[in-house]
Amino acid sequence: DRNFLERQPLRLASPELLAQMEKDVDFLEQHGRIDYSLLLGVSVTSEEKPQAGAKGIRTISADRKEGEVLYMGIIDILQEYTNTKAMESRLKSFQYSLKKNFRRQSNVSDISTAVSSMPPSHYAKRFLDFMRQIFR
Repeated sequence: DRNFLERQPLRLASPELLAQMEKDVDFLEQHGRIDYSLLLGVSVTSEEKPQAGAKGIRTISADRKEGEVLYMGIIDILQEYTNTKAMESRLKSFQYSLKKNFRRQSNVSDISTAVSSMPPSHYAKRFLDFMRQIFR
């Protein structure tokens, strides 16, 4: 996540990407999955279109002469939200709230203290909110 925060938002030539990602995340949420990630491969190109056979999604540069081709997929989709994960979520939330309350000043961003073991609906919302920031 932090790698994305250091770069400019991606402007995509494919408006269907976010809609498809929302469908995929909804599927994972309905099946009680958490802890998944987006794997992203980036290839810089100066061509109008990706080479023949390329299945990536092209980003748009301001001058439309160069950009990037993105290859992506949601990975690590096997983790179910179980009773053990629910207990882990409660314990980590309590631990982070204690640390935050005893600190005078916090330079830690919300993303670094976010608990990954959370109910599927919360995990899905956090994942999609972050993706919407990245893919504008």
